[in-house]
Amino acid sequence: VGTRVVRIEDQQLITQGGTYVEDL
Repeated sequence: VGTRVVRIEDQQLITQGGTYVEDL
C-alpha cells in the first residue's frame, strides 16, 4: 500500500527504462 512498479507490457506507459511508478 504505497507504490508499485509496473512494466509497460502491463500498462502502455513509458517513463524510465520501460517502467513507471504508480502511486496507490
